[in-house]
Amino acid sequence: HKMADDKMLVAAYQGSSVSSNTGENLKNMRKQILIAHTAGACLIIFPELYVTGYNIGDEELMRLAEESDGPSFKQISQWAKELDIAVIYGYPEIDNSSGKTLYYNSAQFVSSD
Repeated sequence: HKMADDKMLVAAYQGSSVSSNTGENLKNMRKQILIAHTAGACLIIFPELYVTGYNIGDEELMRLAEESDGPSFKQISQWAKELDIAVIYGYPEIDNSSGKTLYYNSAQFVSSD
């Protein structure tokens, strides 16, 4: 992505997500990523737990949690590459790598390359 005079245009989206509706939230993320790309941003940042909604309760967060390379990451990565824009977004993460199930309130950086 082009940067003029070592300056970087960053977009921040501070809107509401739809509680427990990953599909609708991803659809809106795509729209906001397109808007940021059109404005010349090389990075867009979404709020904490944007993918699932924030105040949905622990059980729902655990139900909707994804691994760090899960479906939301794959979709957002595709958009980032297509539009040459980096994305930071919040989501509930599930991690089984230690042999026990752990959950995190995570933020993920997705590169445009």
